[in-house]
Amino acid sequence: MLVHAATLDADPNAGAGTLLGYEIVGTTPDAAQGDAASAITVLRGLAQTRGSTWPTKSVVGAQGVRGVWLLASRDSLLARVALHRMMEAGPEESPPAAVAILEDRLRIAGGRKQIYATQLVKSADGKLEPAPLEDPKHVDLRRDAAGLPPLAQAICAAAR
Repeated sequence: MLVHAATLDADPNAGAGTLLGYEIVGTTPDAAQGDAASAITVLRGLAQTRGSTWPTKSVVGAQGVRGVWLLASRDSLLARVALHRMMEAGPEESPPAAVAILEDRLRIAGGRKQIYATQLVKSADGKLEPAPLEDPKHVDLRRDAAGLPPLAQAICAAAR
C-alpha cells in the first residue's frame, strides 16, 4: 500500500537526485492527493499512537520504507515524525542517506543550517551550491557516514 500510494501521483523523476545525495530546494513534490493523502493520514495516526509499530525495513521492506519517505516529503508534519522514528529505528531499519536528506530538508525549512549538504540552491550566477551549511569543512565525512557521495560529485550530478 505504501509503495503504491507514494507513486500514484508522483513525478517519475521525483527524488532521482536523492540517490546521489542532493535535492534542489524548492522542487519538493506537490501536496498529496487520493491514495497518497489517505496513506499520509494512516501514517499520522501511527505516529500519534503510543507503542505503534512504525513501518521500518523489517516490517514493510526497503520499498515500503522508501514509500514512507516519499510520502513524508509531501507533508511537513509527517516528515518531522518520520525523521524521529527513522532515527530511533537505526541504520539497519532506515537508510542513513534518507535520514540525512530528510534532516537537512527539515532544517532548511525551519531556517536552520543543514549538516549533510543535501539541499542545493542556485547562486546569483546560476550555479548550484549547498544551502547554508554547518561546519562545511567536515561535510564529506558526514556525507560518507550517511552513505552519500562527496558533495562535489553530488553538485556535478545535479548540474546535469
